[in-house]
Amino acid sequence: QSVLRQVDSVVVKEKAGAFLGKLGAVALGKQNQLYVAELLDARVLEIAPDGTIAGTFGQKGNGPGELATPGYMTTMGDSLFVNDQSQRRVSVFNTTTRKFVRNFSTKLPIRRLIANGSELLALSIDPKTFSPVAVLSPTGEIIRTEGVMPDFLHQNSVFASTSSSFPVVARGDDMWGANEYTQSILRWKRGTSVTVEELKLPVVRRWGVDLETYRQILRDPNDPKVPTLIYKHSFPAELTFVATDILGLLTFDPTFKDMQFTGPHHLTLIDIKNKKVCPDIPVPIPTDPQPKVVLKGDMLVVLQQMGDKSGEIVSAIRRFKIDPKQCVWKSL
Repeated sequence: QSVLRQVDSVVVKEKAGAFLGKLGAVALGKQNQLYVAELLDARVLEIAPDGTIAGTFGQKGNGPGELATPGYMTTMGDSLFVNDQSQRRVSVFNTTTRKFVRNFSTKLPIRRLIANGSELLALSIDPKTFSPVAVLSPTGEIIRTEGVMPDFLHQNSVFASTSSSFPVVARGDDMWGANEYTQSILRWKRGTSVTVEELKLPVVRRWGVDLETYRQILRDPNDPKVPTLIYKHSFPAELTFVATDILGLLTFDPTFKDMQFTGPHHLTLIDIKNKKVCPDIPVPIPTDPQPKVVLKGDMLVVLQQMGDKSGEIVSAIRRFKIDPKQCVWKSL
């Protein structure tokens, strides 16, 4: 647990007209502000590091500057890009003025947006090439597709359309990606779709991936246990560099009940230079209701809703420092 050290916890200072109801995706800004998709009012709230709600982006609707189902977000310079899932478009806001700038339509069903320099990495599986990444310009033009997927999806393409969890991270000419249908981190060269390296991770505390379960689903899709088995693996939620040569992979073991997901998170650190791993560090956060978690550098930030001493539901932001020096490293 010394690898993850909580450095602070602040209660979000909600007020009339600016409160957190149903939480959606979260993203961190360059000043450590937290951007949160609020699904009931279909807008994005900006929360300052001290817990103050500094402002809002967009409003509910289908017109310019309006959002229907705000999903994954990312920041690039002074721009906030918000993926509106049901509209298949991305809305762009200025982070200083919080004003709407423009939007662009997307031909692909984008599942995540990641800023990489002057490009946007849109995660969306191409069913023909199995390339998981579409590289976009800041105005939405598709520059190219790239990336690799695990062999299991190539061999069992029916699962490709259900694969929804595959974070990626870029550094120089290299890209690394995780996927819910493999135990490995896959590396490829920018602009290509060929695996250069595969780092298979051990499973210590998390569920991991049992591919035989999914082969059984293909053999007997009418099995009444299928709705439960389909989620019975560790979902990779975040992938980033926490230090120069150390990747951080955040995973989530989901249980679906009462129309929502609950379950624990684990953090795995991978030393890509020395080929060592610090596996399955439990993240000390609630499992129900499921918090929103994001990694940025050596910080893990959690947004959770909980009851206070009076029984009122409050939202709180907790920040954890990641210290790889405290790991007990194992060879891959």
